[in-house]
Amino acid sequence: MDGMDRTGEGSGARLDVEYVDVAGDLDAGTAELARSALLMSSAATVVADLRDLSFCDSAGLAVLLHVRLILEEEGRSLALAKPPRQFEELIQLAGVKHSFAIVE
Repeated sequence: MDGMDRTGEGSGARLDVEYVDVAGDLDAGTAELARSALLMSSAATVVADLRDLSFCDSAGLAVLLHVRLILEEEGRSLALAKPPRQFEELIQLAGVKHSFAIVE
């Protein structure tokens, strides 16, 4: 993950939605950084913005699934924005496409 940027929408102490950019490679070498960045948010819905994701392997996919589970246990959710075609093919082949809300 080459970069992280956080932008939010909402009011009060807790944001309703917060976007976290996940850019570059999401793999074994960067998965923990992505996990930390996504879990740092206190928003009700955390949106991983994947528009600049260039590569994702099984370690990257595993961290997104794990973050989704953690957020759901807290009564929150993870959504994915603008995933590249390679990522959409990966989640389809892995049989986990239904696990993610995909937003524009």
